[in-house]
Amino acid sequence: MTSVGDRGPKGDTGPANTLAIGTVTSGTLAAATITGTAPNQTLNLTLPPADLTGLATVATTGSYNDLTNKPSIPSAYSLPDATTTTKGGVIVGSGLSVSTGTVSANVTSVAGRTGAVTIASTDVSGLGSLATQSSVAYSSLAGVPSTFTPSAHVHSAADITSGTLSDSRLSANVPLLVSGLLPSTVLPSYVDDVLEYAATSNFPATGETGKIYVATSTNKIYRWSGSVYVEISPSPGSTDSVSEGSVNLYFTTARAAAAAPVQSVAGRTGAVTISARDVSGLASVATSGSYADLTNTPTIPSAYTLPTASASTLGGVRIGSGISIDGSGVISASGSGYTLPAATTSTLGGVIVGSGLSVLSGTISANVTSVAGRTGAVTIASGDVSGLAAIATSGSASDIGTGTLPAARLPATAVTAGSYGSASSVATFTVDAAGRLTAAGTASIAISAAAVSGLATSATTDATNATNISSGTLSASRLPTSGVTAGTYTSVTVDATGRVTAGSNPSGGGGSGSGGVKLGLVLALT
Repeated sequence: MTSVGDRGPKGDTGPANTLAIGTVTSGTLAAATITGTAPNQTLNLTLPPADLTGLATVATTGSYNDLTNKPSIPSAYSLPDATTTTKGGVIVGSGLSVSTGTVSANVTSVAGRTGAVTIASTDVSGLGSLATQSSVAYSSLAGVPSTFTPSAHVHSAADITSGTLSDSRLSANVPLLVSGLLPSTVLPSYVDDVLEYAATSNFPATGETGKIYVATSTNKIYRWSGSVYVEISPSPGSTDSVSEGSVNLYFTTARAAAAAPVQSVAGRTGAVTISARDVSGLASVATSGSYADLTNTPTIPSAYTLPTASASTLGGVRIGSGISIDGSGVISASGSGYTLPAATTSTLGGVIVGSGLSVLSGTISANVTSVAGRTGAVTIASGDVSGLAAIATSGSASDIGTGTLPAARLPATAVTAGSYGSASSVATFTVDAAGRLTAAGTASIAISAAAVSGLATSATTDATNATNISSGTLSASRLPTSGVTAGTYTSVTVDATGRVTAGSNPSGGGGSGSGGVKLGLVLALT
């Protein structure tokens, strides 16, 4: 402590000033500051390391590495994630369960099989025969509608994968392109807010508020203040970008002296060497460099304990003695090392993710988590399959309510494909109890007159027998020709049926004179 209070030749210098030593810190350059107001002020020092003797290295570096007697801190343990080739920790995901470290799949088999199981119709119990048939084309079904009334529905834009949307389908708020460009009327004002001109003299006489004007000749930018163009000058960023002037200097001797008014240090002047004992307030570690002398030391965690893997914890599967782990984290057996056992239904151990499972960040998940809401050894029944028609389980044709089977699905019979029956024959068929044709043929048509109603008597009378004709007369056109020319004859020849077969006029007789004989033939049917 220094007291200043002697009288000078020019009068009273004022009350004595008490200057106390405050903080002493280590720094690259020596510095001193005085805080407080007279007569009670505090001197704070910053001293280069070379000016202090007896200090431990840590007193100037503050580095943990420069401490002595440091405790041994175990390195952090990192459990690798289990993959298809690496044994490691897992988090039990969906489709799996864990109990005391044993991982089990909810579904252990499907239809009695494991691995990549493909379900066939034979794996589903209770199915009818139609359930195993291939699908029937809609066009081959009978009794189904050919047209449908559209119903109101909504599609997202992602559903439209082809075609071009017409302009008429666009919203009124969507402007149409003009030559492939949006019209300026729909663009916001800031699109053209930066305007470039060769020089400020080319700027508009009156600018617009909110727009930036660039003079390309000087690369300077301006804004319109409302009356004039004002240059927007860039900030220098720091004093490093500003050159020092000739009058207002950054550093002068007077300013340096004012910043360091210390005349002595620890009661000494000149080239003073400061030792640790000259600095008050140093902690013990400043001279000992021992970890034990530090305060507020961090809490050192205890040795890491690997947790058991569970549904929410990344951990290990049971580890015994005798393992060796190389730098890549591969566990192998050794004479005195440890071998991570393979996990089984009764042994906690490492696993390699096989088919039917997936792993992400150490979490194993089964690709199939349940079948028909059940886990374990699942047997699939028809009731577990949704969407089956009634016939899939009954096998009854009565459960087929619509459509027809295509010809390819009908069994073949002994009937030959073709047309049966004609104008003179009728088709004959044999049908079994299931309505199928088992035989087809033709039979000649023979209809008796008695089987036909409404016939005239002549239709059922043998008209070739004259005795059967009992009424009416036969027209001349129905008589056969006799070879005699129509005329008047004095001599005729008649056959046994009364027909004139010849006619003549012998000499001595006139064809039509007086005394002649006229002969005629009248055939009457009586």
